[in-house]
Amino acid sequence: MSVTISSIHYCPVKSVSFQSIKNCEIKKNIGIVGDRIFAFAKGLDSKQAKLFEKNPEERRGKWNKILTLKNSPFMNKYNFLLDGNNLTLTFKNKEIFSIFKSKIKVVKDFVTSNISKDALVGAYGAPAKAFTMFSYLGLDSNLVKFCVDTTPTKINKIFPVSNIPIISENELQKENYDTILVTAWNYKDEIVRKSNKIFKRGTKLIFPLPKPSIHVV
Repeated sequence: MSVTISSIHYCPVKSVSFQSIKNCEIKKNIGIVGDRIFAFAKGLDSKQAKLFEKNPEERRGKWNKILTLKNSPFMNKYNFLLDGNNLTLTFKNKEIFSIFKSKIKVVKDFVTSNISKDALVGAYGAPAKAFTMFSYLGLDSNLVKFCVDTTPTKINKIFPVSNIPIISENELQKENYDTILVTAWNYKDEIVRKSNKIFKRGTKLIFPLPKPSIHVV
């Protein structure tokens, strides 16, 4: 019996992104190396996510806690590409967000360790990579109460899956907060420079990338 394989597809992010590859490494009892090594949880804190990953009983009847094309069909517009240790999110073949596998845990640990138990948390910047960051970190509206943006067409919209509402800088003045996760980290210098005009004094700004850092207004 002979078999001809015309194409190979795998998904580095479980049930979200399927990509064609020209060659792959297949290991016994493992399958395609790099297949389904990531999954995005929603509505789970880090402890719950670890239990979900390690214990099959924790997953029973709870697959709505994982981001999939079935429960989030809008993700069909996006694609995740894994190249070596680098995971990249693309939209119409344009890179939106890229991060090293080894850095994902570092970023998550940094962000979660800098959000206190009683913190009043918001976010700043609503580009497409903000959605990815919320997914990476398992954040939703239970913790992040709002996300500020200056683009008129985004204001009053809601992030899919996480249900985090997008508000304007003017609306921010009415909000009660003490911690801001900056999801537009590529504008860090500009945000820091005008931070005392945008945020309340004493606000902790968390910059998760490219180098995790904290700035207190």
